[in-house]
Amino acid sequence: MGIPCQNISIAQSVLGNCYQNGTGTKKDKNKAFEYYLNAAKRENSNTYIKLGDCYRNRNSIRRNDYKAYECYLRAVNRGNSDAANNLGDLYKSGFGRSLNEAFNWYQKAAKNGNRIAQYNLGNCYRFGNGVYMDLSKAFEFYKISANNGYVNAQFALGYCYSNGIGTVPNTERAYELYKMAAEKGHNDAQYNLLLYPLRKGDDKAEKKLFETVKTAAEKECLESQYLLGYYYSHGIGTEINKEKALELYKMAAKRNHSMAQNNLGDLYKNDKFFKKAFYWYDKAAEDNDNMIAQYNIGQCYELGIGIDKNYFKAFCYYENSYKLDYLESYFQLGYFYINGLGTKINRKKGFQLYNKAAGKNKNFNILSYYKKEKEINNVLDKVIYEYYKAAGDDNKDALCKLGEIYELGKGVCKNKIRAFAFYKKAAEKGSINAKHKLKTSY
Repeated sequence: MGIPCQNISIAQSVLGNCYQNGTGTKKDKNKAFEYYLNAAKRENSNTYIKLGDCYRNRNSIRRNDYKAYECYLRAVNRGNSDAANNLGDLYKSGFGRSLNEAFNWYQKAAKNGNRIAQYNLGNCYRFGNGVYMDLSKAFEFYKISANNGYVNAQFALGYCYSNGIGTVPNTERAYELYKMAAEKGHNDAQYNLLLYPLRKGDDKAEKKLFETVKTAAEKECLESQYLLGYYYSHGIGTEINKEKALELYKMAAKRNHSMAQNNLGDLYKNDKFFKKAFYWYDKAAEDNDNMIAQYNIGQCYELGIGIDKNYFKAFCYYENSYKLDYLESYFQLGYFYINGLGTKINRKKGFQLYNKAAGKNKNFNILSYYKKEKEINNVLDKVIYEYYKAAGDDNKDALCKLGEIYELGKGVCKNKIRAFAFYKKAAEKGSINAKHKLKTSY
């Protein structure tokens, strides 16, 4: 008696997973792709998703958004809500780039109980992507997804409670949700938990927390090794000790703790060991959910920190960080769109991202004031003016960005002398990026 086709399909899909993840064998994405392709021929909806992911991978030579779309659509037609959510992701940042279509697909998946789509709908309502901004609805969808156990939604819901987004502020509930997400390995939730003793200004609580974490770290608890490194680095419950921080981050980084790897990159960058900084940022960015590492490796490629400049790769990493909702990446991605760095010029998209990054007035929309493309082009003067205002307050990041604007001649005439002056002032205020610019370009 022959083996049922369904069983063959499942076996091929499992083998694909083994090669994709390096389970029981060496990683081999080409072999993984072949097994997924064969399994998909037997009409396996989950394998259609895996195959679609292979086509959608920006770093793959097989990158083909249209084929990814076809694979996801076949899985959707077989009732797979994960595929509907993935179609939303595809429309958000790839195939067709339509936020309205992305919203529609997220909505379809969410109605079928897909918790990731419920979280994505929350993001749509929170940031006005494909739908009118509605913070109350954002809060509700985060809550539904969090109750279904999705860790990113638990963090987002905690953030809403912490900052009064769509609900009344509730720091105790925020803490509970951050703790819940942190226990599942959510990096940003872990980071926010670190800040709670600082917010309360309770020295005794800090010292007690330090001793607890130190004891756990001595027992080789991975998370505690990372936390203890963070405490030494920032002087929480103890004196600042960068050497011990470096040692502990190394321990955790070698055990693949992505935030430890990222923070190790920070320490090396601050000490001007740029190649080592790049190495650890790159390792940290292998965790696709680490939005800070995705941003930092993008910055390395943008500025040439420890690696040759590559605007396309910088754009890709900033885009990854943006998808994970890291605020810093909103502005950088907007800047890349406006100036055509690593992508085609899209000033409208760029200013939409600037508007979201501004954050001070969520109802303000710069595009409502500048309807025509010609008018949008002229807004660059206003952006530069805003930089000047921030630089007047000695904002090191604004000073550094003004240096970059004059160096590249974006919206102004190129002026290397003025660029140098801004970089120098930014470096004096502690900007590592400006120091790197001065070292490598002047």
